[in-house]
Amino acid sequence: MNSVKIKMEKNKFYFIISVMFLVFSIFSYAQNTIKESPSQKIELRGITVWPQERRVEVKGIVNMTSGLIELLATTPGGKEHESIFVLDCNPALLQTSLLLIGLNPGGAGKFQGDSVTPYGDKVFLYIQWQEKDRIKRLRAEEMIWDKKYDRQMPFVSWIFTGSRFEKTAKGKNIFRANLSGVIVATFHDPDAIINNPLPERIDDTVYYANEKKLPSKGTAITMILSPVSIE
Repeated sequence: MNSVKIKMEKNKFYFIISVMFLVFSIFSYAQNTIKESPSQKIELRGITVWPQERRVEVKGIVNMTSGLIELLATTPGGKEHESIFVLDCNPALLQTSLLLIGLNPGGAGKFQGDSVTPYGDKVFLYIQWQEKDRIKRLRAEEMIWDKKYDRQMPFVSWIFTGSRFEKTAKGKNIFRANLSGVIVATFHDPDAIINNPLPERIDDTVYYANEKKLPSKGTAITMILSPVSIE
């Protein structure tokens, strides 16, 4: 069996394990966190899934309005010192939510800054918040300043790489995104659920919070994830 087939079989194995683990996560939270409404939305902890519209919404806050970043989004207690947003969700449930709207994860190398090309289904990211008497929604890339080219990050479709599992000394599989809190990475991170597709992803000195577009620190926001553009 050649190396490509081995890699494909290995990815398939990890994908199956991932699905089993994440489905188990949903059922373990079911009594307290999942409830279906007549509008066919599924509500998890901090997450709303719209299966028919193929859209996921996650609640959070603005965490940074300036400074160097490596992440677009993390969870509370995660890498908050280098993340624009903090999302109030369980990463395993978020990855499950993306599976529920038909997205398939891929892979993202072995370490931060790995030059390997990330792969997986495309996902568009939007940030929405209340501004005075109206709701404002922008592409996530508008929240990020590219210091290398002195411009906002170009519009892209991000990559649903999916986070990875790590086996402990006792043989237990741990979902890495739940440990690190890494959700969306601008600087390539195999623990992240979603990764930046651009070449600048391997440079941790390029991206900054875009203070020209971001609302004030602490503002409540909703991150919208969709496999298609919703503009």
